[in-house]
Amino acid sequence: MLRPEYLYKYKAIGTEKELAYMLDILESSRIHISKPEQLNDPMESNALSVSLGVCGASVYSYGGAIHPIVAEWQSKFKILSLSSVYDSTVMWAHYADVYSGCCLIYLTTETFADALPMIYTDSSFCIDGEEYSDKELSRIIKESLLFKDTSWSYENEWRIVRTCNSNFIKFKPHELKGVILGERMNNDYKDSIVDMCKRKEIPCFRTKVMKAKKLISFWPIEIKDELVPINHVFNYFEAKKRLGLGAEKEKEVFYLLNEKLLKNIENEQLY
Repeated sequence: MLRPEYLYKYKAIGTEKELAYMLDILESSRIHISKPEQLNDPMESNALSVSLGVCGASVYSYGGAIHPIVAEWQSKFKILSLSSVYDSTVMWAHYADVYSGCCLIYLTTETFADALPMIYTDSSFCIDGEEYSDKELSRIIKESLLFKDTSWSYENEWRIVRTCNSNFIKFKPHELKGVILGERMNNDYKDSIVDMCKRKEIPCFRTKVMKAKKLISFWPIEIKDELVPINHVFNYFEAKKRLGLGAEKEKEVFYLLNEKLLKNIENEQLY
């Protein structure tokens, strides 16, 4: 599978602490990575069963638990979960706190180039741990972290899996191509993020749920008029460009985010 040009990170922003995390991402160009056991799926890391020839191993197996030795191996890895979709109504509800959070847009050609797609399957795999060296077992366990149950397939997840001491992945400022704010975000939180985006020259958009068209559109945060025609938005970008105010690729990102809406409008004009 070809890696998409952009990947997306949904963030909940319902508390001062979550707002502080978000502002740190924008200010410091870094994003938090988690150990497998810190992720939201309690079944995380269950695709691989490792048989160990050690005393008491069967007790854990019969009890439905992962052996502590295997769990220790898994905990050496850290994970950044991203998605290949930015316009999923379910993702905005689940991971952006019912449109009160946000979604970050990342370019995938540099820091995020090692992101890999999740494999959704109901199958599990068993290996004999005694047959592999520590290096081989580490590789197998790392690869197993790219498997999830099919019930999670709506996430369209891509993962970066690394072994590192840091709790953050540093990225270059230009790799963050934009931020989408949910339309239900707390106004004070929104103002704080918009101010930071302006200072960092990061394109900032907002969701606009279009119920009649059954899709989410994405508009520049500065445009408040809900009924403004989309072609006026392109004129707005051109005016900003002439004044030297437009962030790099702002218009391009807007077109990317609203591809479905533009096709919808084009089809309507054919009839």
